[in-house]
Amino acid sequence: MNYSPYRQRGWQIGTGMMESTCKQLVGQRLKGPGMHWSEAGALAVTALRAQTLNENWHPFWNTLVMNA
Repeated sequence: MNYSPYRQRGWQIGTGMMESTCKQLVGQRLKGPGMHWSEAGALAVTALRAQTLNENWHPFWNTLVMNA
């Protein structure tokens, strides 16, 4: 890859931000003591956690349609 143009544009070229995001989304929420998750449950919780971390919880929640 030609990193110089990326740096000039101010784009991130390292993995630190992604690694931190993974730690916050998965590590802190899904790897607690005694926790066991199904794949579907882990995906659902991770999606909700992402909304919270992105400060998008209320707009996200307002778009949900609950089936009775």
